[in-house]
Amino acid sequence: MHKFIVNLIPAVFAAALIGCQPTLEDEVIDEQEMVQLEQEQTNKLSEQQNANLAKQVLKQSQAVAKQEALKTSIPENVTKEELANLKAALATLTENKQASSANSCKVMAYGYKSCGGAAGYLAYSAEQVEEGLLQELVQEYTQYEKQYQLENKMVSTCDVLPQQYPAYGNGQCGMSTEQRF
Repeated sequence: MHKFIVNLIPAVFAAALIGCQPTLEDEVIDEQEMVQLEQEQTNKLSEQQNANLAKQVLKQSQAVAKQEALKTSIPENVTKEELANLKAALATLTENKQASSANSCKVMAYGYKSCGGAAGYLAYSAEQVEEGLLQELVQEYTQYEKQYQLENKMVSTCDVLPQQYPAYGNGQCGMSTEQRF
């Protein structure tokens, strides 16, 4: 009897192992599932890429539309008074420089020099200024100044202004040629 049990054990293990092995049908189903999962992942990736591409195209078209709107809104025969009024509006908009921390302090280049570069820099507090409005006003001023210089055949000294960086002290924003934070 002992010999019979000893001979039976390998047969039981073999039968158990055969039952655990996947059949050809199981392998085909698993392969089909894998192909389907890969296709789903590829489709999701393509959808994300298409969405990102659409966002980029939309941003670019909005930027182009803004630039075109500015070009068409610049009147001919820009006067010194118009420039002075725009510059005064920039000064008024950035006048309150109070800030609770240095992180709120910003600097923005503005104006046009015929040799390139900015005519000046504005220090402001992001806590006090709506930055989108400031950017639009700076862009408008810069376009007007460029138009004024072209119409009046003005030239620049071609000097380069040093880069300005935000500065913070006594709860106020300012600017410096040294990058402090």
